[in-house]
Amino acid sequence: MIEQVSQNEGLSRDQVEGIFKRQLEVIDVHKAEELIARLESLWTEEERLRVEEVSIDMWAGFTKVVRRVFPKARIVKWGLGGPLGLG
Repeated sequence: MIEQVSQNEGLSRDQVEGIFKRQLEVIDVHKAEELIARLESLWTEEERLRVEEVSIDMWAGFTKVVRRVFPKARIVKWGLGGPLGLG
């Protein structure tokens, strides 16, 4: 999988492995300011500005968080059956 992502995205193996190591699966916080602080602590501003897409669940607060932390990212909202559309 790493080689496929590397080829598709034009990234080195080390870059792809770094992304996967820092990928967030669950953050048990639904307070926007706490979540913003946690996400900002994980990546530099330069790294956050390079994020192109973020998938989130339907909690309305996530849209606010993503727009603030990853201002250039496209937002894909997910429901139980899969993607619901772009935010």
